[in-house]
Amino acid sequence: MKRLKWLHFALAACLVLALSACGSGGSGKSDSQTQNNNQTGSSDSEAPSGDSAPKGKTELVFWSPFSGPDGPFMKKIVDAYNEQSDSYQVKFQIQPNGDYYKLLDNAFGTKKNMPDLMIMHLDAIPTYARKDLLQPMDDLAAKAGITKEDYVDAAVNYATIDGKWWGIPLDIHPLIMYYNKDLFAAAGIEHPPTNREEFLEAAKKLTDPSNGQWGYVMPTLWPQQFIFPSLLYQQGVDLVDADGNPNLNSPEAVEALAFMKSLIFEHKVSPENVAQDGEVKLFLQGKNAIQFNGP
Repeated sequence: MKRLKWLHFALAACLVLALSACGSGGSGKSDSQTQNNNQTGSSDSEAPSGDSAPKGKTELVFWSPFSGPDGPFMKKIVDAYNEQSDSYQVKFQIQPNGDYYKLLDNAFGTKKNMPDLMIMHLDAIPTYARKDLLQPMDDLAAKAGITKEDYVDAAVNYATIDGKWWGIPLDIHPLIMYYNKDLFAAAGIEHPPTNREEFLEAAKKLTDPSNGQWGYVMPTLWPQQFIFPSLLYQQGVDLVDADGNPNLNSPEAVEALAFMKSLIFEHKVSPENVAQDGEVKLFLQGKNAIQFNGP
């Protein structure tokens, strides 16, 4: 059996991973491309870029969970690369976002239909790097003229483990407060809130359950993993202390969770059990006055 090397191109909130078989011969295909794509749920039909590599080019399969507007944008990048590359042909495949890492783990475990490149979230890098499934990017980055100084420190530092750089940042997701100006005007609110007191006051004025309208819809999934740490940081506390121990049992963490819970059960400015992207859909419908989300 051939020894497999996993190359990893990381992206800040999302990362790119390169997985390639050593010594694949002159066929222009790695082991991963000779397997039936249905074994891990590949979605070639969604992004047919580089369906077959021209003679003399090595084919690289590129996985991505980008099924929204960023999917076609990434496809344009792949198409542009394929047009100018004399050595490689990238085959772009969009995998189902909800099963993305399950499909990846299955590919790792069975060594079938493995991608050569992939998008990966930054917080997944330590897990896969410590399982020895990724290859450090230092040498490849240096050859491409890519330096750590070109990127946000936090994204680079998290992807640097044991002195090795495991991923090149693609993007980051700062939270932004979006608000419905029409609903604010109708409620007599002249400016968006700038602190907790103003936020609560505005959310209460903007809530009308009889009309299905909410001041702030508390998400249960994305981007909840960013909202909770933000509330923690606002109290001057990090997720871990100076010794690396988790701060989840700290008074500040309890207060942050209690505040989020109060928005639903005490202040009643948010419905319960919001489905994935439910707050976004209600915002687009004019039924959610405030939401915090990424770009």
